[in-house]
Parts: sequence; C-alpha cells; structure tokens
Amino acid sequence: ESADGELRRAEREELFFLHRYGRQLEDWARAEVAKSRRKSIKLPAGMVGFRTEPPKLDVIDEAKLVAWCRTTLPTALRIETHVLKQHVKDHVVITGECPDGTAISGGGQRFYVR
Repeated sequence: ESADGELRRAEREELFFLHRYGRQLEDWARAEVAKSRRKSIKLPAGMVGFRTEPPKLDVIDEAKLVAWCRTTLPTALRIETHVLKQHVKDHVVITGECPDGTAISGGGQRFYVR
C-alpha cells in the first residue's frame, strides 16, 4: 500500500515538473538536437528527444466519407459500409485530395521524455 502511494506521489511530481518546466526542457532539447544529428539526448535519469509521427486520417463525418467513397474509392468500403481508413489515407497521400468528411491531423514532431 505504501509503495502504491509512493508511486502515485512520484507520478504527480513528474507531471508537475513536466507541466512547469516541460516547455523549457523541450526548447533546450530542440537546441541540443539542432547542434547534433541525433533526435534524442541521454540524461542522467532518462532521455529526451523528438519522434516523427505519421499523419493520421480523422473521420469527422462518416456518412459524408461513405458517400465520397461510394463514388470515388469504392475499394475503401466493406459491405457493412464501414470506411477502411487506410485506403482513404493512401488515396490522400497519393492524390493530395482530402475527401468530404475528413481532416488531416498530426504528422509533425512529438516531444517525449523517457
């Protein structure tokens, strides 16, 4: 029970420090990474760095997307009429067209602390 309490306290403390100093740490890490060709920096108690995330397809209005897929990309539909997001995402990557009912998000760098 005391170990669980200590773990919760340590997690709260880590969240506090990341909230309070995370932006400064990220700025420092960005400057250090720019000096080298690495994407991460080892620290005495862990590692900080940047990881490139692939863009993801967010479905905002599935009905609109289904209608679009029926006319433009029927291979992205199953008989149950669910959109196969990977097919639509591949189409977006190939053509650059963002279908009705979707938006592109992500794809940038995400800061992490390990």
